Amino acid sequence: MHLLFDLDGTLFQARDTTLMAAHTVFNELGIPHTEDKRIIESIGRPMDAFLRNILPDDIAPEDVREKFHLYENQAIREHGTLFPGIADALNRLAAEGHILTVCSNGSNEYIELVLLTTGIRKLFQNVCTASQHESKAKLVSEILKHDEQAAFIGDSFDDIEAGLRNKIPAIAAMYGYGNKEYLKTATFTVSEPGEIIGCIHQLAVFAQIVTQLIKNGSRILGINGIDTSGKTIFTDSFSLYLRSLGYQCAVIHIDDYHNPIEIRRQGANEIDAYYDNAFNYKQLTEEILEPLRRVGTIDKDVLCLNLDTDKYENIIHYYIDGETIVLLEGVLLFRPPILNYLDGKIYIYIDFDELLNRARERDVPKYGEAFLQKYIDKYIPIQKRYLEEFKPQAYCDIYIDNNDYLYPRIL
Repeated sequence: MHLLFDLDGTLFQARDTTLMAAHTVFNELGIPHTEDKRIIESIGRPMDAFLRNILPDDIAPEDVREKFHLYENQAIREHGTLFPGIADALNRLAAEGHILTVCSNGSNEYIELVLLTTGIRKLFQNVCTASQHESKAKLVSEILKHDEQAAFIGDSFDDIEAGLRNKIPAIAAMYGYGNKEYLKTATFTVSEPGEIIGCIHQLAVFAQIVTQLIKNGSRILGINGIDTSGKTIFTDSFSLYLRSLGYQCAVIHIDDYHNPIEIRRQGANEIDAYYDNAFNYKQLTEEILEPLRRVGTIDKDVLCLNLDTDKYENIIHYYIDGETIVLLEGVLLFRPPILNYLDGKIYIYIDFDELLNRARERDVPKYGEAFLQKYIDKYIPIQKRYLEEFKPQAYCDIYIDNNDYLYPRIL
């Protein structure tokens, strides 16, 4: 995958070196110091825009540019450092075979100085400056090859825009200097450099699904796994990824199609009752899946059960046109009648020990320690019965080990 990185605020801790240079210039010119907050928020802009934002109106950027460069370069050589964890993350990504590119608003001279001073220059195949381009987005459009798998990692609105305008995922470095409100438009966010690795691993899995299934014509994808396997989070993240590539996407959760409790309790025992009657497959197929097969589009409200009140009062609106990718996720999914409507099947695997670990973390704070016994007595036997009867692992198109949800692996 081609990974494009912003420099200041993403790889390099430019805060201290920029402040040193700015204060030295203020002192030399004998002008009032601009407050640090404004200087830091301006980091990452093209040089003239940066200077224009921190200098008084009566001082032109071109009159100060050379002086600022001199002091900034000196500060970088003496004090320049990367964010903690960045070097390890870049080394690992490079070792895994990813193409690494720096894409910065800084000059080539500035970028090279930072990379050489911090010892990471050898990890980057490409060093690109947007200083002579209309925008970073325009530069990225010239860097990327047609249909290349890529992502942009940065801490500013320009970085996010550079990714999204080129239909690649934009990963916001929330630990950087950019406005956090602007960064909410990113495809994904990371709170520290070490999280970049896991995010890229997830993107690699998503990219393989697109290549293997969607580009081969699969439109309705089923995403299945046992309880707590991470189906919902995986599906929601995958939908964000698809939208960043320019696909329209609709997510359907099987949990929205439960039967009322009176029906769910019908059976010789609670395992049989849940296994046979938990979900209203008839409603899902008649309201959604069959119309999609027959007509190809849907624009309607569907009245679904509210599990908390056991009443049909949840209204879900679906708009699915002929180009929309549909992601249907849930337990007990790869069996009739649902199985007959799926173009592609993705199975999310975790073992049962991990199920209990996640249940302990997720459900015990809400329902109490005794709720774990319900998994042991009811939900795990149900899942084991389903795995034995329908063997979803064997008949899926893509099998993902999600025991470590930060590092999913296609097996």
